[in-house]
Amino acid sequence: MDLLCREDQLVLIPGAAEAVRRLNDAGVLVIVATNQPVVARNLCTEEDVRRLNARLEEMLRQAAGARLDAVYFCPHHPETHHPDGNPAYRGPCPCRKPNIGMLEEARKRFGLDYSRCFVVGDSTRDIQTGVNAGCRTILVRTGYGGRDAKFDAAPDEVVDDLAAAVDSVLSGRPAGRPCRILLVGPLPPPLGGCTILFQYLVQALADRSDVEVRVLSTSGPPANAVRRVARGIFVLCRLLRAVRRTDVLTLHTTTTALLVLGGPVVALGWLFHKPVVIRKFGGPSHRLAGRLHGAYGRLRLAVLRWALRRADLYLAETRPAVRAAIEDGIRAERYPNNRPLVPGGPEHPVGGRCRRFVFASHVQPTKGIRELIEAGEHLPPDAWVDVYGPLCGGVTEDDFAGLKRVRYGGALDADAVVAVLAQHDALVLPTYHAGEGHPGILIEGFLAGVPAIATRWQHVPEVVDDTCALLVEPRDPESLRAAMQRLYDDEDLYRRLCEGARHRREEFSTQRWADWFVRQCVALAVREREPH
Repeated sequence: MDLLCREDQLVLIPGAAEAVRRLNDAGVLVIVATNQPVVARNLCTEEDVRRLNARLEEMLRQAAGARLDAVYFCPHHPETHHPDGNPAYRGPCPCRKPNIGMLEEARKRFGLDYSRCFVVGDSTRDIQTGVNAGCRTILVRTGYGGRDAKFDAAPDEVVDDLAAAVDSVLSGRPAGRPCRILLVGPLPPPLGGCTILFQYLVQALADRSDVEVRVLSTSGPPANAVRRVARGIFVLCRLLRAVRRTDVLTLHTTTTALLVLGGPVVALGWLFHKPVVIRKFGGPSHRLAGRLHGAYGRLRLAVLRWALRRADLYLAETRPAVRAAIEDGIRAERYPNNRPLVPGGPEHPVGGRCRRFVFASHVQPTKGIRELIEAGEHLPPDAWVDVYGPLCGGVTEDDFAGLKRVRYGGALDADAVVAVLAQHDALVLPTYHAGEGHPGILIEGFLAGVPAIATRWQHVPEVVDDTCALLVEPRDPESLRAAMQRLYDDEDLYRRLCEGARHRREEFSTQRWADWFVRQCVALAVREREPH
């Protein structure tokens, strides 16, 4: 429909909602990119278009429980001579299709690979957009059905409707059978950053209908070198039995464990013709292996590079780690630290006065605890800092004795962290810890809706920026104090950062990254089944 600007003009094509739901169930992102020149023509405002989009999403939910992962629209119009309309929206722009500005926004937000994406549309403008981006294109006969004839781009496929387009998108999967993924990694106990992250992924995949998951845990109690080797042999024996009944073999591990398991896992993938995905926890790049083990460092690094180069996909937590891998000829993508979103979970209200600061991490010098104590003791009389976490690195409860504004509350159970954060106004993490990756506590702060004060240290700025946090220099108690005082004084700034923390949480959602992980696995499984 031309010039869509009212909710009563919205009508779902029969079968469209059910088709979108099938993509949702299969873990395929559904993203809408639409030109809306009605704004430039003064027929409605950008806010009116957002309400239309919200109504469309509501109709999809009501019709089939379907959802859109994102909606992008271009409000501009290229004509500048038209007598009517809003001149602020007239003229060329990078986002109006067939330009790929809206697709670029989606690519950056969701980490898309255009070569694995489909553009489905009813106009030659849509098809030209897909061609410009390097996507596979499908033209549907509903709507314009390509009769606009404005561009010469030829689609890869022409189908009757959206349902048929979805059939084509999903046709690479074996009919009636989900993709079988073998997850090899450390489950709790013990509780730790790596075991919790692996458990989150396992839980996110457990109830999906599009994948069949089998888990082999590499965890075990602390052991000497002989027992660790024995445990590794036991895991490999179990892996040998399981790999035959899987479509994709995935290993989730630390750098140290990767040195032991990476080579054998890649070899098994090659032997049984299974794609291999390796995910490394933590911020440092794989090159750190050359510095971890003294005289054997270069040899171990060579072995590690060999394994990663032969893996079908390597997932690293931080952008520098991804860049280092690509420089070494490894096919790498970013897979950041993440946390599951819990609807209706504890959440701090937006705004108010920032008085209650909280630190929740290992209570040790390299996490900035001494700088925090010095800064916190200079807070106004009605402000304070609560410190939670295990005492490490020579810090004891005596360090908190006699303090007026900083108090120690002991270690927290993992399940209680978000609720405790939500009872405070701002999270403080003045870390300068060697090897700091993506601190999970900052992501848990997003879940609780609280902004942060953190340091410009290593990979911390990948997690927080000036939309949701104040960043200070490490080892600088005065700048830390000034940042805390600034949040205390400036309620408008505090409200803006609270809102930013809520918006930021989606980027580090376990559900989002689990969907992305499944898409990568399915694509690899389909590629492996294609004739070579």
